[in-house]
Amino acid sequence: MDISPDVSVIIPAKNTEKWIGEQLESLSRQKNAPYFEVIIVDNGSTDKTRQIAHDFRGSFGSPPRD
Repeated sequence: MDISPDVSVIIPAKNTEKWIGEQLESLSRQKNAPYFEVIIVDNGSTDKTRQIAHDFRGSFGSPPRD
């Protein structure tokens, strides 16, 4: 069985705590979307971006990875 995602959503981020939670919440609510993965590429954020992203780990139906 192939468990590769049909779509990869790649989010570049640096100090995006003001909006990344809303974006991830929206993605986690997708019901009729193809199987997808979310990849957040953090470029050295000094705010809470990384913590907010970690709070959404496991919200997308596949095991989270660091």
